[in-house]
Amino acid sequence: SKYVGISKDYNIFELQKALVKKDPEKCMRIANYFGKDPKNNPLVVIIGGLYAYFSKILLIHYNKQLDDNSLATVIKVHPYILKEYKAAAAVYPAGKVLQVIQYIFEADLNSKGVNAGNLSEADILKVLLFKIIH
Repeated sequence: SKYVGISKDYNIFELQKALVKKDPEKCMRIANYFGKDPKNNPLVVIIGGLYAYFSKILLIHYNKQLDDNSLATVIKVHPYILKEYKAAAAVYPAGKVLQVIQYIFEADLNSKGVNAGNLSEADILKVLLFKIIH
């Protein structure tokens, strides 16, 4: 798998958990770690991972009528992992998720040099994480 060799404390999954806990310190620690090694933690991949994650949370909001097995199928995750996504959906209501997806889109543009000024990749990520949590 492409995730072999990554730190067990600093990866996209730990970042998602920190976002659900709304833990700004942990989010910034992970962002700093990614920023120190951008070759192995490219911002475009992190942004893509966050987009995929919040898109699944949005699908949960729009498919509340489904049972867990059907919901897991819709969002394409194992039913065992579904509870983590449902917990995230409880923390991030649909309106906030739509806002977060907009922030992710803006960060993606920044990462491509649009309206980024002289922000580093780490700074773009930190701004994004701050906006998501708040």
